[in-house]
Amino acid sequence: MRIKKHQTQNQYLQTKNGLWVRNLCDRRKDVLDLNQLIQKSEIPLMVLNETENAKHNYAQLEIELDIQQSIENIVIVSDGYGFDEHQKAIEQLPENVQIFATNKALVKWKSSRMPDYYIINNPYPDCMAFLPKTKAPKCLASIRTYPNFL
Repeated sequence: MRIKKHQTQNQYLQTKNGLWVRNLCDRRKDVLDLNQLIQKSEIPLMVLNETENAKHNYAQLEIELDIQQSIENIVIVSDGYGFDEHQKAIEQLPENVQIFATNKALVKWKSSRMPDYYIINNPYPDCMAFLPKTKAPKCLASIRTYPNFL
């Protein structure tokens, strides 16, 4: 197995069919505090999103998913790194692998196998371009996600 490290310090592993997969299990990399990833100028937008989303009780929805106990195999699919060329690999995944899509993956999705979940935490209006043209899987979102998307 080939391993390469990107300039961002993210580690990538190459599969037998040449697909590069980010190693999210690398314990040598520091864990980031999501609250430290925003600038002070963005805080009013985050509060506005949280307030609007709270009005709709999005944060109160029952979560039917217990990732640690019910799902053993997960693949997170983003729209980058040759996504269009590697979609055939999605169809070759075993049935027990849950597919989590993120970013613009749903807009570009051409595989006959749909993702099980879509993850979004984008607080900006530009995320409206992430909506698929056809049906969408269940959505896992942050309370800070742009309200009109939800």
